[in-house]
Amino acid sequence: MMDGFLRAGSNDLFSIGYYEEKDIPFYAALARNYTTCDHYFAAILGPTFPNRIFLYAGQTDRTDDSVAISSLPTILDRLADAKVSHNYYYSNLPFVTLWADQYLGISKLYSDFLAQASDGTLPAVSFIDPTYTVLDDGTGNDDHPHADIREGDRFLYDVFEAVANGPAWSSTVLVVNFDEWGGFFDHVPPPRAEAANAVDIDIIGGKTLLGFRLPVVIASPFSRGDAQNPRISSLVFDHTSVLKLIEWRWGLAPLTPRDASGDINNLAYALNFNEPQTAVPGLPKPNTPAIPTPCLQNVGSVFGAVQVSSGAGPSGSSKTARWKDLQTQASKYGFKIG
Repeated sequence: MMDGFLRAGSNDLFSIGYYEEKDIPFYAALARNYTTCDHYFAAILGPTFPNRIFLYAGQTDRTDDSVAISSLPTILDRLADAKVSHNYYYSNLPFVTLWADQYLGISKLYSDFLAQASDGTLPAVSFIDPTYTVLDDGTGNDDHPHADIREGDRFLYDVFEAVANGPAWSSTVLVVNFDEWGGFFDHVPPPRAEAANAVDIDIIGGKTLLGFRLPVVIASPFSRGDAQNPRISSLVFDHTSVLKLIEWRWGLAPLTPRDASGDINNLAYALNFNEPQTAVPGLPKPNTPAIPTPCLQNVGSVFGAVQVSSGAGPSGSSKTARWKDLQTQASKYGFKIG
């Protein structure tokens, strides 16, 4: 039970709101035609940075959105050691700058991803990030307040079109996930799973609480569903499920007790390798944003210092300064900044 959710904080109406299929027609159609994971949880009951670190490292070294340099080993290191080709693609800001310049050599612009997907030269493993809403001015496509979700739908559409119409589609698994749930209500309580380390102090019997569920879709010839009878996987997943898939595919060792644990499933369990379907369904194009200019009325200064919650409400702690700090850090270490 999630009793007391609305009594615990502010922005009640926002926290129990949701978008409809008509608002994000492409992503809704993608979910109907491929596989939705309805028990994919954030890896930690925490904010953006710890969950994004989990996606690469199988653990986190912080519980807040600090920009301190990390020394955690990641799946990128495992891939490099095994000589498995891989790249990290970013739009306006490289999140991997949290590891200083360690991954500068494999970091490329989003435009490079589109070109390589088109000509079939993508590496074996790719991570793709959207345009972060650094200024909270509505110009990002990361679905973070105050970004226009239609821009996020367009980003996903372009990524899918690039890989689905590319020459490597028959062997591609596209995982669309989100770092955390944004503060929205969910009627499904998160379970506990093997603690990756002792950073998250809420440990009971060696297990720590996961975050709330995320709207994760897997698009692949191995996850094709029926639009009239959508394909759902109800296995328990979190961000380390992506790591488990990569580790299983290329015979890599687990990074932490979390991705070594049976508490969290390998994302491969959501795939059907016996009956791949490479035909690409006709999916609707995203809606066109009604307001093409930035939403500046909420910006408190030239740096966009505005108080926003981690969800869709207009109050809470600001993340703007931390994103700006990360942007400055990226420039310092030689990353191209969009």
